[in-house]
Amino acid sequence: MLTRFEYVSKGRTLLAMLAAAALITISACSQDSPEATPDVGAVGGAVTTTSSPESSPEDRRDAEALIGSVLADDEITHAEMERVLLAVVACVERTGHQAALDAFTPGKGYELSSSASTSEGAYAADAELNRCRDLYITEVEPLYSAQHGPSEAEIEANEERILGCLNDLGHDVQGLTVFEASKRVPPQDFATCEPG
Repeated sequence: MLTRFEYVSKGRTLLAMLAAAALITISACSQDSPEATPDVGAVGGAVTTTSSPESSPEDRRDAEALIGSVLADDEITHAEMERVLLAVVACVERTGHQAALDAFTPGKGYELSSSASTSEGAYAADAELNRCRDLYITEVEPLYSAQHGPSEAEIEANEERILGCLNDLGHDVQGLTVFEASKRVPPQDFATCEPG
């Protein structure tokens, strides 16, 4: 299942969408393949389930060099964001684990995943994915989101669309925020109404 998250500008996040969709994605992956662990990105970080190992000095130098070049002109292009995401994949793969950039929709979101042949390996790969994601994306993502994310009007229209969809499904969400509504409706209904 590909779950898409919206980047959100000016500090507003659709945390409810992140939490509900992440739970659905993690659940779907655990049913289909217990060895695959998705890490879906949006402003504010990803849902993490394992603690990250320590980055080596070489990894930190590589990340600092790439981030420095990407942030040099204070503008992050789609190609630069994709380079950063691919650097996360390469960082994980240097540890002997498998990783992939499963999706990148410029200005909207991305999906990274890690995998291994055993459950123990999957936990280690997930920890490496989280470490590498934190190392490369933390500084870049907020600026990219602010430059390429939806406008306030688009965010508000999307929130209204989600709440209208939930209402059409029979849930009384009148006067609630998307976050509040996500706590009151079944995850499958919320997923039905998410952007996609």
